[in-house]
Amino acid sequence: NYETVLDQLYQAYAESHESDPPDIHDGFKELEEFLCALPLEDNNAVFSLCSRLCCAYERKAFRDGLQYGAHLIRDLSLK
Repeated sequence: NYETVLDQLYQAYAESHESDPPDIHDGFKELEEFLCALPLEDNNAVFSLCSRLCCAYERKAFRDGLQYGAHLIRDLSLK
C-alpha cells in the first residue's frame, strides 16, 4: 500500500541526509542552555519531548510534500 511506500521513502531520506544545518544546530544549543537550569530528569524529559515533536513534524512535512508534489504533477499532466 502507499503508506508503506511513503514510510520506506521517508526512511531512506532520514538515513541519507547529512548533519543538521547551522540554524537547527544552534537552536538545539539554545535549548540545551535552557535545559541546564532543570534537574536532570526534567531536562531529559523535555529534550525527549522536543526531539519526538521534531521527528514527527519532519516525517509529516516529508510525507505531505511528496503527496502535494504527486497531486501537482497529476494536475499539471491533465491540462
